[in-house]
Amino acid sequence: MKSFLTLSFTLCIICTIQSQQMPDSITIVKKQVSRFYYHGQKLKPNQMVTLMKPNKEAYKEMLVAKRKHGTAGFFGFAGGFIIGWQFFSTIQEKSAPWEVTAIGAASLIASIPFTSSYSRHALKAAKLYNGKLKDTSLEYEKLEFGIAGSGMGLRFNF
Repeated sequence: MKSFLTLSFTLCIICTIQSQQMPDSITIVKKQVSRFYYHGQKLKPNQMVTLMKPNKEAYKEMLVAKRKHGTAGFFGFAGGFIIGWQFFSTIQEKSAPWEVTAIGAASLIASIPFTSSYSRHALKAAKLYNGKLKDTSLEYEKLEFGIAGSGMGLRFNF
């Protein structure tokens, strides 16, 4: 009975240890723009570049993605600012040329291809990064429970 309780307790601990491991891979969540998570935290493009430095292929791809993200942000911000300026000018009953609003809308529309290009390159970089990771599962480490020289024992091989 005592050995059964010891075995049950050991198996519970092993299952808990295995379930507490965090993967080193980047988790990809696809929405309108792909989002990337590492250890449960959302990654910004700068953080992804830093994380991917050891992997040269993924690093180069992420640098391209970061450039696209910056360009999309610039066009999106400029377009939103122009449209917002025109909107508030209209509310304040000032004359606002609608040609400028068209320029703002065009700027917003111009940011869309850069945003999709960012997603495509960042997704490729994340897949390259995840593909080159070493396998950190317990297949290489063995935890064995069995008979030892002085009774029951636990042996960990790595």
